[in-house]
Amino acid sequence: MSSKGEADIKDSKSILEKITLALGIVSPRDHSVGEMSEALGCMRLWFAIRTDDGRKRALECLSLIVEDEQR
Repeated sequence: MSSKGEADIKDSKSILEKITLALGIVSPRDHSVGEMSEALGCMRLWFAIRTDDGRKRALECLSLIVEDEQR
């Protein structure tokens, strides 16, 4: 019998897989559970942002991080 934590991880994987497939992104199966948990943390933060301006600024910040890391 699985614990609640294991069930939460399984549910999270299922949700992430549906989202990534809908968006055409690489499957979460290609990533570790820790990375998926962090991705869910990002999604929780995203949905906590109340304004379009706030979301725009968040995307700009993330874009700058990606650009910096690709150098």
